This record gives sequence, structure tokens and C-alpha cells, in this order.
Amino acid sequence: MTRFAFATLFVAALLSGTAQAATPTAEQIIQWLPEDQVVEVEEIHPLTLKGGEQAYLASVSFPDAGRNFWAGYVLARPALNDAQVLEGFGGQYNGVTLGGGPLAIIGSSGSGQGTSEATYALVAFDGWQARELYSVSESDNSGNCGYDDKPCEGNQVFLHFVHVGGADSLRLSVTDVSYRAKGDDDPAPQVETRSELVRVALPE
Repeated sequence: MTRFAFATLFVAALLSGTAQAATPTAEQIIQWLPEDQVVEVEEIHPLTLKGGEQAYLASVSFPDAGRNFWAGYVLARPALNDAQVLEGFGGQYNGVTLGGGPLAIIGSSGSGQGTSEATYALVAFDGWQARELYSVSESDNSGNCGYDDKPCEGNQVFLHFVHVGGADSLRLSVTDVSYRAKGDDDPAPQVETRSELVRVALPE
């Protein structure tokens, strides 16, 4: 093997190693954050940023935050030895559903006075930015209803990635179940279900 061929193979191996970099540990992600940012890493999810960079989305909790702000997300980029907390998401929710490449479903939620609200968003990660492609919300008042003729009402949403065939086949299946009842023991609550398939198109 010539020196040129060996060098070429060595560079290719380095590039391959960079593209397939090992998942960072929770300790590494915490070290990449600002020193005053206190987080606990719960789960680490691999994703590919727009453009091909390998990154990781961590579900985290903030132990020093209030009850409506304990959960969130951190985007870690090993190529930069850096990590940032995602703004605008979290609260009481830090779930992640990966869609391949830069796509993921993340969300935010909060509660108070017997009610709760949550929003789930399909996003595409472009550098540090989570670009929102679609969002849907749910809510309920189960902690503040069923008395003085105050109905219990709300909705729940269920999101799944599905392929329906063809080169441009990825869709987001959205099912929204809404309800209204007199209380927990209502024998005939009003229930309505709405379903749709949302085409997933990456932003330019």
C-alpha cells in the first residue's frame, strides 16, 4: 500500500469516526453547558442536523426550577464541544419522538388551578435552531370540574410518524380526541375524534 493510499484511508477513517461519533455521556453534556446552568440529564437521543452534522437531543430536568419549569431539552453538538438549552420548549414535559434525520416531536406543558395544557411540535433541527413545522395542543380541566354544573372537558392528541409509500412518503399521523362530561360518573360523555395525515416537508 502506498503512503498516499494509507493516508487516504486514514483520513476517511477519521471522517467516518466523526460522522459516527460516540454518544456523549451525561457528564460531557453538562460540561458543555454554561457553569451556572444546573441540569440533570435523563435520556439522550441521536439526531442528524440539517446538513449532516451528528448531534444529540437530551431530555433534561432542572432541579432548581419551579414546578412549571422543571423539564426541558438540551441540544448537544460534539463537533463543537458545545451544548445549549432549547428555548420555548419544556415546562412540565420533555418527551422526544424521533422522525429520522433532523426531525423530532418535542413539546411543552404546564398546569395550575386544576387545569393543564400541553403543546406538541414537529421540529427540524437546523444548527442550534429547532424550526417548527407543525404543532397541536391539548388541555383538560379535570382538577376543577364536576361541581355546580361545571363540565369536565378537554382533549388529548396522539402523534405518530408513518410512511405511506413513495420517495416522499413520511407523514405525521394526528389523532385528536375531545370530550365533554358532567363529571367522572357521567354515563354518556360527549366524545369526538378527528384524524389527519400531515405531510412532512423539510424547510429550505
